Amino acid sequence: MMPVMVTSSVPLGRPFWTFWSASTLANVGDGIRLAAFPLLAASLTANPIAVAAVAAAKSLPWLVTGLLAGSLVTAAVAAADSAWFAILVLYAEGPLGIGATGFGILLTAGALGGLLGSFIVDRLVAGRRHRMILTCSLATTAGIPAMLAVTTQLWAAILAIVITSGSFAVLNVTVVSLRQRLVPRELLGRTIAAGRTLSFSAAAGGALLGGVLTATIGIEAPFIFSGLVAVLATAAWWVVSRPTPS
Repeated sequence: MMPVMVTSSVPLGRPFWTFWSASTLANVGDGIRLAAFPLLAASLTANPIAVAAVAAAKSLPWLVTGLLAGSLVTAAVAAADSAWFAILVLYAEGPLGIGATGFGILLTAGALGGLLGSFIVDRLVAGRRHRMILTCSLATTAGIPAMLAVTTQLWAAILAIVITSGSFAVLNVTVVSLRQRLVPRELLGRTIAAGRTLSFSAAAGGALLGGVLTATIGIEAPFIFSGLVAVLATAAWWVVSRPTPS
């Protein structure tokens, strides 16, 4: 039996908005770091593995501070997402030829996509359509980046990043909200820590893999890898999440 989501008309109040403001400011700082570190790495070396290692480094603290457990499907998508995102700066400076300014435009497009996804996710999951929404968001998050392997058009790259970022936001919000409703309160903290550890571990490994694939095969390889993960992860989730007969 699925739990019923309860809504309330009580105002969120000052503590929530204080927390929201602090989180927003922190995310602004994260956005600056997200743009600056890859550009700095790309200015120091053209080695894809070294550039990808910078992207992987941000996930390393969770390897030593959390518990290893959670969803392998979500971890696979996190790895695929990091694989192509780790070399996005090289894709921007190479095939797209748009330089540092263009790379900033791509990051801005991703941020806008994430905002759009967060605005519509509550409507998408109305009526407890979690299984379908998770299936679609898994396929879109990892599948859409594959189109970057076959295009060097800026408009196509922006469109792909907006869509995949919006889908990633839908995926993240849906997974987190569902977990908070289904997991007993006494286990919630450990479950969140375990899930984050698995996701960040997969992201670190995926970023390094993206660098290796680029160095050994080519700049398009991480995007193709992401598309393959989309097919396998989505199929696996659809199978394992089938309702069991009561």
